[in-house]
Amino acid sequence: MVHGMPCVIITLSMKRIFLAAVLCSFCVLIASCGVVKKGPSIPANELGRVFVVEYHRIGDKNGNWIRGRDSFKKDLETFYKMGFRLVSIKDFFNSGLTKVPEGKKPLILTFDDGHPTQFRFLIMNGTTVEGEGGLPKVDPDCAVGILDEFSKKHPDFGRSATFFVNGQMFYQKECPSLWKMKLQYLKKTGREIGNHTFGHEILSKLSYNEIKKTLALLQAKIEEALPSYEASSVALPDGILPKKGRWLLQDGSWAGKEYHYKISLLVGWSPTHPMYHRDFDPAMVQRIQADDAELPKWFSYMEKHPGEIFVSDGDPMTITIQAKDRDKLDISALNENMKVRICEGTKVTGEIKALKKKDSIIKNKAADKGVYYTFHSAGLDSKIDHLIEKYRTSGLDTVVIDLKDIEGTVGCRVDVPLAQKIGACDRVYIQNFSGLIEKLHKAGIRVSVRIAVFKDRLLAKKRPDLALKGPGGRAWTENDGINWVNPFHPEVCDYNIDLAEFAIKAGADEVQFDYIRFPEKGRVENISIPKDKEKFYAIEGFLKKAYERLHKYDASIAIDVFGVMSWLKDADIAITGQRVEYMAKYVHNVCPMLYPSHFDKGFDGYKSPVNEPYLFIKRGCEKTAVLLKGSGAKMTPWIQGFDWRVKDFNEDYVLKQLKAVKDCGISGFLVWNAGNKYSVTYSALSQ
Repeated sequence: MVHGMPCVIITLSMKRIFLAAVLCSFCVLIASCGVVKKGPSIPANELGRVFVVEYHRIGDKNGNWIRGRDSFKKDLETFYKMGFRLVSIKDFFNSGLTKVPEGKKPLILTFDDGHPTQFRFLIMNGTTVEGEGGLPKVDPDCAVGILDEFSKKHPDFGRSATFFVNGQMFYQKECPSLWKMKLQYLKKTGREIGNHTFGHEILSKLSYNEIKKTLALLQAKIEEALPSYEASSVALPDGILPKKGRWLLQDGSWAGKEYHYKISLLVGWSPTHPMYHRDFDPAMVQRIQADDAELPKWFSYMEKHPGEIFVSDGDPMTITIQAKDRDKLDISALNENMKVRICEGTKVTGEIKALKKKDSIIKNKAADKGVYYTFHSAGLDSKIDHLIEKYRTSGLDTVVIDLKDIEGTVGCRVDVPLAQKIGACDRVYIQNFSGLIEKLHKAGIRVSVRIAVFKDRLLAKKRPDLALKGPGGRAWTENDGINWVNPFHPEVCDYNIDLAEFAIKAGADEVQFDYIRFPEKGRVENISIPKDKEKFYAIEGFLKKAYERLHKYDASIAIDVFGVMSWLKDADIAITGQRVEYMAKYVHNVCPMLYPSHFDKGFDGYKSPVNEPYLFIKRGCEKTAVLLKGSGAKMTPWIQGFDWRVKDFNEDYVLKQLKAVKDCGISGFLVWNAGNKYSVTYSALSQ
């Protein structure tokens, strides 16, 4: 014994405990150092196909759109034994969360039409039979009753199911008023209610307004029973998409009632993709018909191709994928708190963090207060020196400089192969692009680099295969010729993102995508687009791709959008493909072009919008702010610095626009003058 120390006697059993504790601590230390990585015990595959199963009526025996009760019960037993567990549409598609145990497969059950065989209360002598929790007792022979009984027998199976209802919900002639109580029961027991249109209308036969009306009416009726209830999705009657206006399946309003849905579901005929799969289409979520032909077929397929089916890793905030499927992952669709685990079998080989959608540091590099310069002007030292001198006294801090204009000309030498191949940068206007940016930075000026994306005359002519097509596969022509390239073409998108990456590497604070739309002039109805797609898919697809490529850089991504798009007119969305509220998800800065001269006479009820500079800038900013709500994107509006259509273009005209911006609580603005003549603007700012 050492003098002054307590006596410690270690028995054999204590030694074992001590050694076990040391070994445990050592293992924890190794794991925390990253030496040991534990993956799921069986191969998880959260990019696999997902079973979304569609039922209609539940009857005595199987029939056309009818599933017999015994068959339905056997379906549930089969799902359970094959490792399926119920998950809600809201969790899986709206939040991207897979709340099922490790090694199990998510299953989404859906019921269309709100038929009473799906949900009945027991009624005796004209009144309901009392059940649990103050609600009536459910008929054990209806779908809800069968599901309730099965969940009692197998609590780990879950209770989720989605009921897509019409105006007459689960109608029982003995007591028609029960529909509200039925919706309340579904919500209370963890089920969901979805929109199936008010009158089961075929959407391909409806106008824009009629589509919004039938969806808004049904949403309003749901809210009669469940105030402020957010329906998760819409199921298409007969699985038929609208001929036009597909965006209205997700968002719209009619008579003051709004609706917002993440996905729309078809009628058949295969498992679907998770929302973060590159091929996922929110307007075309596939389902499997619950009949004796389709269900056995897909059960057999699952057994023969287990690697193609979604298997959960048990962690809702981690997406586990197999290394071979990495290129199928759309990382921009993930919740930013998620991470991606990459495996080969059960062995973890890497991890990816989800994208952080909006970074305040990047926002602080976005365009704020400035003017536009062509690369012709930016290439002249005298022009740049003049701009720097004016900025010292005007309070401006940003210049937007062309990199590629609508002619397709690139204003400096770039190491982008396609630009070199088509001769886009043969004539050099800015000799030292990075040197120019450095000079502006030293003067305290931010640099936003503008790229005209899909209006590109040179690329359309040099590469006819990339041009927009019209009838018969011929090049589509605008009023003055072939000017536009195809936003659906991957090579077109990659070319513009390559140019953006060049600009950022050269030191640009921001890349600003302009002409990120389809043409609005000429015979736009003759533009050929892929079957089952609409134009906004291409625009959003480009931005998703750009965001995934460029997010790693410390630079802002901005977009220029038509000012009229803030008014949310369906015809304008159909023509241009711009849905501002969806585009904003992938960018840091949205720049609406609110020039009063660009609103036609009579627009919004005003005889001469060009002579209402304060009004149209203010209304445009207010409407854009509503669309950007929740996106995290900043707004920097373009205002008019030119005299087109203006009777008296002077300092007062500019100041009225600036006041409108300020009155909306917006700090930044950009002034456009195609000829870069800003004497009136500078004079206004000096006041």
